[in-house]
Amino acid sequence: MKYFLFLLFFFAPFSAFAEKEPIRVGFHSSHRIIEEQNGKYMGFDAELWKRIANELNLSFEFVEVDQFSKLLSGIQSDELDVALSFITITPDRIQKGVSFSFPYFSSGISLISPSQERGTLSSLMRAFLVPAVWKTFLLFFAFTFLFANIFWFVERRSGPLDRALSPKYIPGIFQALWYAFITNSHIHLGHDSVKKCHWVTRVFSVPLWILGLLMTSILVAQLVHAFSEFSSVTSIQTMEDLHRKKVAVLEKTTSHIFLQKYDFPEKDIVFVDNISDAYDLLENKTIDAVMYDYPSLADMQLRGEKEGFSLLLSDQTLTDDFYGIALSTHFQEQFPQIRSRINQIILQLLDDGTIRSLRQKWFQELTPEKSEVDYSKGKH
Repeated sequence: MKYFLFLLFFFAPFSAFAEKEPIRVGFHSSHRIIEEQNGKYMGFDAELWKRIANELNLSFEFVEVDQFSKLLSGIQSDELDVALSFITITPDRIQKGVSFSFPYFSSGISLISPSQERGTLSSLMRAFLVPAVWKTFLLFFAFTFLFANIFWFVERRSGPLDRALSPKYIPGIFQALWYAFITNSHIHLGHDSVKKCHWVTRVFSVPLWILGLLMTSILVAQLVHAFSEFSSVTSIQTMEDLHRKKVAVLEKTTSHIFLQKYDFPEKDIVFVDNISDAYDLLENKTIDAVMYDYPSLADMQLRGEKEGFSLLLSDQTLTDDFYGIALSTHFQEQFPQIRSRINQIILQLLDDGTIRSLRQKWFQELTPEKSEVDYSKGKH
């Protein structure tokens, strides 16, 4: 009996809540996160909220806004009770009256830009300028020059009839260098020019030949790696690469705030209402890059692959962000336990693997490190 009364007391507020008008759950349409398709709401946030609402026996209706900024203003003005769409938890937003649930997803903002194909000659020249390549080349030449000096020193002591090189340092050293380079490329101890050489020279030719093979293999491997990187790259990977570039963002998102903190020129910021508009601007070459949440940019890159538009996404995020469900003050005042219950359900869904399954379903491109919320390490 006591247990029954406890359950009745604990869930009474939520039962009463379900009998009232449906709560207004605002969202800004974004593929894979939350969007309406043929009257059904699909995406990570849509499925997550449905599970939470089902646990709480909440009646709700989705309300789509055409700009991301309207989600936050709707929560602040109590026009919306709840807001979804991977909203980043920030101290500034909390200070402005936006309350958040525990985070359920972690990622960050990143950059995406069109792939810039370089010419073969240009890529090859840039490959030769890579420090690792020319350092290997200099080391290769230094060893060859050392062996050439040994060859000349040995051969100059031979008799006039047996001598293979000039006794004078010049042109003798050049002859020795030629012999050393020939030895690097191939060794033929039965060749007439080799037979004339001193036996010490022939002995040293063997390690020089082995060293030549090794150094050549390393040099070729470095050149191939550098060439492949330069043949198809994007010039925009960091904030420094955005100098004098046009970049698209959604107004009042963390991407916009990030650019403002960097004192990025306002004239180079292009505001768009949604990420699809940014894709179109990239395709039309109106802008140079897009800055937004990594999951959405990964989806944009995948769309480009399907449509034959090559996009390269920066391999690093510029920030480490956590996403939460935004709750209005009025909503929490009506039902003080609602935030606590939502947090409990989120922790339960994280613990039982439900959120991991949703992440795998909607964001297979993402690695666990970029989307896993680990409370055991104090991240919240």
